[in-house]
Amino acid sequence: MKNDLANRIEKSDSENTRKLLAFLWLEVDALIRKNKFGLAENYQSSGRSFQNYLATNHKTDIPLRKVDEELLFAYQQWLQSQGVTTNTPVFFHLYNVAYTAFICMHNAENELFV
Repeated sequence: MKNDLANRIEKSDSENTRKLLAFLWLEVDALIRKNKFGLAENYQSSGRSFQNYLATNHKTDIPLRKVDEELLFAYQQWLQSQGVTTNTPVFFHLYNVAYTAFICMHNAENELFV
C-alpha cells in the first residue's frame, strides 16, 4: 500500500514538481497547513542542506528520476565532510523523500514496459 507521500509524487504532473527540492518545498507547505511545524522545520533544514550540496556541483535542483543510490551516497559523503553525521534528521528527512521518489519513479518506468 502506498503512503501519502508516494501518492503525491505520482500525482505531481508539472515538470517543476518532478524535481526533488521543488517537491520538498511543496511538502513543507503541506506540513505547515497541517500544523506540523516541527516536521516542516526539519524538512526545510534538510532542503537547505541538500541545496548547499547541489550548489557545490553548480546545480539548483535535480529531477526526481535522477535520484538514485549513487546520488544519496554522494550526499551522505558530503554531509560527513561537513561534520554532519547521517543519523541526524537532516539526512533522514531528505532520504525519506528521495527514496520514496526513487521508488515511485522507477516503478512508473518499469510499468511502461510490462
